[in-house]
Amino acid sequence: EKVPGEYDSQGRWVPAAVSISRDDVLTLVCIDDGATVRVPLSVAKAESELLESMLEDVDESGGDVVLHVPWLGGEQAASFAAFLSDPLSAPAQGLLSNGDGTRNFTELYNAASYLLAPRWRRQLAEAWAGSLLARARVGDHEAVRAMVEREEANLDPDVSPFLTLLVPEALAALLVVVGGQPNHPVA
Repeated sequence: EKVPGEYDSQGRWVPAAVSISRDDVLTLVCIDDGATVRVPLSVAKAESELLESMLEDVDESGGDVVLHVPWLGGEQAASFAAFLSDPLSAPAQGLLSNGDGTRNFTELYNAASYLLAPRWRRQLAEAWAGSLLARARVGDHEAVRAMVEREEANLDPDVSPFLTLLVPEALAALLVVVGGQPNHPVA
């Protein structure tokens, strides 16, 4: 049985929670893989400084607004659409991973950074930190170490603000994992 919703212009079922009014539509066309994702225009502009800037000179009075975006794939755009459907809710763990808390995190965090979407970036960081802390609390230091290794570039404060978004408990867990090595970016 289908949940309430409607079909979009590509014939895909869109649940009511992410339904878009016909006069407030932005279609993101992902140059990387050709995927198209429809999002609410006003919400996308409010949550993404990049989209707001890209759409400054676009006439929004004639129905769908189409925007070709480089550096963004269909999965990332669909995750952005899911975030836009409820910007105040935390991302589902399944969205971030296949159970290890990190599988898709880098791609999604990079998309949030690219789109200049600070609230989405913060939510992703909080979800990652939650996953890290859950593993640290049960003593799974190998899983925590693996998470740190996969996110080493994001954890370097010289190249990413990610580290500044983490709660103190997550930073403490990271310091334990890296052994307080003074050469490590986390330290």
